[in-house]
Amino acid sequence: MNYIELSVFIAYFVFMVAIGLYFFSKSKGAGEKDYFLGGRNMGAWVSALSAGASARGGECFIAT
Repeated sequence: MNYIELSVFIAYFVFMVAIGLYFFSKSKGAGEKDYFLGGRNMGAWVSALSAGASARGGECFIAT
């Protein structure tokens, strides 16, 4: 791994941590239930797409 690749990796990592900290600071009052359940305000289509993508991902992993 050369210096350019390492610097891109570190920059990406720092950027992702910064995004996480920003959204964490915006939701100080939220608990783990809000995190895991999405505040119970997600539509049914979001849950359906998530379940479908999870099932499809499992099928692709087993099939290869």
